[in-house]
Amino acid sequence: MLIKEIVINNRKRRVNESKVLEIADSIKQIGLINPICVTVEKVLIAGYHRLQAHKKLGLEEIDVIIKDVSSMEAELIEIDENLKRSELN
Repeated sequence: MLIKEIVINNRKRRVNESKVLEIADSIKQIGLINPICVTVEKVLIAGYHRLQAHKKLGLEEIDVIIKDVSSMEAELIEIDENLKRSELN
């Protein structure tokens, strides 16, 4: 999907620039492993840092998973991803 088509509403979490740089470096080296998630209306649900990393790399397209969900379901998916994701140390 073209990055410029993706709609970004208010995010539950602020962007962490150092994390974006880490992700951008990973994408540059091995590519995007996990696509971002958007609604059928192209509203971002999950993957804001991955999207920002693509922008930082100057890429125009990104792999997406399209979910046919209500705005409430999309919000719950975003919250769930933020709560369930685990950091590796």
